Amino acid sequence: MKKILVVDYSLNYAETLKNFLAASDNVECTAYTFPYAVLRHITNDRDVDVVIAEYQMPAMNGFELADKVLKLNPDIRMIVMNNKGLEFLRKRRKEHKVCGKVELVAKNDVDFFASLANE
Repeated sequence: MKKILVVDYSLNYAETLKNFLAASDNVECTAYTFPYAVLRHITNDRDVDVVIAEYQMPAMNGFELADKVLKLNPDIRMIVMNNKGLEFLRKRRKEHKVCGKVELVAKNDVDFFASLANE
């Protein structure tokens, strides 16, 4: 069973993506709207496989969260998403010196999320 955490400032989007991913038989997914809740979850559950985070959030952005997540557990697959496009995210990634590989995805890339759920 693959454990995925989704964090987005929009509860509606986080829940929608959670339900989409959890429709796969091999995925357990939890949605959050606050990045610190994700850090708390990872601290208590070392079996998380993937974290998908919106870039723009209050308190910390997706790359700041990625840095903290990967310091807690460098084996987690970290994905940062945004609806402004991949070029926007590439520029932001260069500005933030994240301590590991972070994948970038557009929020509307349904094919990416479908393949993630079925890996």
